Amino acid sequence: MAHLVILASIPPDRIEELTSPQALSRLATRIGHCSHFLVTVCPEVAPALDGGVPLETNMWHPIRGPAVYPRDSVPTALAILEETTEQQRSRPGEYAAWACGELSRAADLFRHAKEQGEAVISMLDLTRP
Repeated sequence: MAHLVILASIPPDRIEELTSPQALSRLATRIGHCSHFLVTVCPEVAPALDGGVPLETNMWHPIRGPAVYPRDSVPTALAILEETTEQQRSRPGEYAAWACGELSRAADLFRHAKEQGEAVISMLDLTRP
């Protein structure tokens, strides 16, 4: 089962306030999502979707807890997502087209965070596989 990756662009000084998934809507300047299945189809994006610094919160998921990409690591994650999107565009097939859509959504969120000088929170959703 593939889980949904929730991505949120958050001002760095508000990260400490993130104590529940519901707080994202209050703290984030933008929220996005993509399928965690991307990590299987495009393993090179694992550092951009499953990396980051683990957050010390009570939030839990059986695969991994939430993590933060500090604003200085957002450009690196964005570069991985953009490069992988370009590679997928050159491949034929339904999986490549699907992957491009998912990758583009994730890249859009990281691009917003980069432009705003914000951090990115990455967490897996327990409620929507």
